[in-house]
Amino acid sequence: MRVPIGVCDVVFRGQTYFQLADAAVFEAMPTYETLSMGQFEKRHILSDYLVSLDLSLNDENYDTLKLAYPALKDYGAGLYDNPSMVNYEGEPLIIHPISMGDDKEYDITIFSAILDPEKGLTRTYAKGVDAISIRFLGQPSEKINGNKFKSYFFIGDTEGAGIQLWRY
Repeated sequence: MRVPIGVCDVVFRGQTYFQLADAAVFEAMPTYETLSMGQFEKRHILSDYLVSLDLSLNDENYDTLKLAYPALKDYGAGLYDNPSMVNYEGEPLIIHPISMGDDKEYDITIFSAILDPEKGLTRTYAKGVDAISIRFLGQPSEKINGNKFKSYFFIGDTEGAGIQLWRY
């Protein structure tokens, strides 16, 4: 599943980043295991997802830098790096399409998101325009509302569905 979102608000680490991306793409690619059910019969069972969110930023500022580099902390009128205080466990990330107004029907929540350690923030210069992109990866949650099962994401209003978001 590949869902282009467009301009969106993003909530991560308890902070809302308003109209953060001018383009966002959520992907949840299934992986399957093949089971042999006898000499000639095979079945495919969904075993996992590869979940990611790619954001193309329309603005670079202190907030977007802190989003892309978890080691950056506020200090006076600037930022300093403190890699010893980085939490490498995933946290809920909520993507809200601006085009939906206040309706949360098409919100996408990644239950346990981390910044892609191999990509992070990248900047490209093309045709006189700076393009900044950030990539997040989804990890499986350990439990949702006390139920233990492996889940990566939810599409819709988590509050309306009674899902409590916390660190998984």
